Amino acid sequence: MENAPRLRQDMSPPYGRAAPAGKSPRDPNTPLGYPRQVMKFGPWHPLSTAAELLPPAPGVLQVRLREGLVRYPRGKSAMIHYAGAADLSRLAASLAASNPAAPWLCRASVGACTEPMRAAARLLAEFDERFGACPKIPGPEDMVER
Repeated sequence: MENAPRLRQDMSPPYGRAAPAGKSPRDPNTPLGYPRQVMKFGPWHPLSTAAELLPPAPGVLQVRLREGLVRYPRGKSAMIHYAGAADLSRLAASLAASNPAAPWLCRASVGACTEPMRAAARLLAEFDERFGACPKIPGPEDMVER
């Protein structure tokens, strides 16, 4: 179809739905009382080495399981944590030190982030709205294979 809208596939998980080019993949008026915004993230790194690779700058850190999915009330996701910090490198080091054996991956927001805690709170609220609960470190009973 020549006149069909082009699909945009640049959304990061958990919001990997395609939307027609030039249109938001989500309704801009949400029950949360603010317009939804897309935050861009960089590449995934093992949490154990992320502190060496991330900048000592403000931003949001997204943490996921390396393998498997977590069962939430309204779906499944590999995401287990979002956090904002004034120093991403220090945040990653702290999480790695608190969870030394965890086989987790993390990635940091890309671009200016003047209010990282507020941005992380927004992502948590959107996750809760979509999945029916905030991200969590799962127990064996929460795990689902892909």
